[in-house]
Amino acid sequence: MASNNSWSGRRPMAGSNYTETDRMLEEENNRQIAGLAGKISQLKSLTVEIEGEARNHNRYLDDMQGDFEGTSTLLGGSSKRLKSMVSSASQNPRFMCYLILFILIIFFIAYYTVGRAIST
Repeated sequence: MASNNSWSGRRPMAGSNYTETDRMLEEENNRQIAGLAGKISQLKSLTVEIEGEARNHNRYLDDMQGDFEGTSTLLGGSSKRLKSMVSSASQNPRFMCYLILFILIIFFIAYYTVGRAIST
């Protein structure tokens, strides 16, 4: 006995109403469809949130890239100035000694100040 209706195994006869089993199956299908619709809406809202987070992170990374490029430019300029200072110091060694002494004094003053601030 071949059947065209695969979900129930039998076919309602022309003009007859659904049987109780058919009605129960239809209600169960409707409940499952409603459950799937709820899950789909949750997935959609989650996807929208993920998209927003991804855009925020991309914007943040773009800003960081710009900051790193600026820092690279600044360090390149500092490196050039340091090289010119060292080359001029090789012509005047007294200047280099004064510079090193000045840096050491500033370091010890900062060390002493921070040490006193922490101990109190």
